[in-house]
Amino acid sequence: MLLGLAIMDVLFLRRLFIVNRGLWVGEWLFHVSFVLVAIRHMRYFIEPVPALIAYMQPLGVVAGYVLPGALLYIFVYRFLIERGKYFSRYNLVLTVMLFLTGATGLLMKGYLRIDLVEVKAFILKTLTFSLGSGAPDGLIFLFHWTLALAFFSALPSHIMIAPQMLFEARRRELETEEIMHDG
Repeated sequence: MLLGLAIMDVLFLRRLFIVNRGLWVGEWLFHVSFVLVAIRHMRYFIEPVPALIAYMQPLGVVAGYVLPGALLYIFVYRFLIERGKYFSRYNLVLTVMLFLTGATGLLMKGYLRIDLVEVKAFILKTLTFSLGSGAPDGLIFLFHWTLALAFFSALPSHIMIAPQMLFEARRRELETEEIMHDG
């Protein structure tokens, strides 16, 4: 039961829903679209591409359009509706970096096409530290790639353990309820 409830907390951001439903909409759309876009991008890092990742490509395309919109919603909600409450400069920088990464990705998808075979070869060579040809042509790709690397290097490490923290919070909540009902 505990694991199921904790998974639901992670998947649906239950605590945020309880506290702030307006922000929850944007945050949930952001998180879902970010995961789908990340899964879509795995095709550049894995050879051969697993069938599940290939199957999920259309969802990743749709999520690529939703992601910048969700970030814009979060930005507007936090600054115009909540008037900057609970929004640090650090969060602002991360939000802008991620928005620009999504926007440049959309530009490459729709208007400024680049050679995806070159991109995949470049990324695979980079990951394996192989010497070879340089980056693909196109400044837009280099900007997109640099923004993505900067974003992930600036991401706080505690973000990676957020699901574990939600699990622990749910466990403490259930223990407290049990103690209160026994006494």
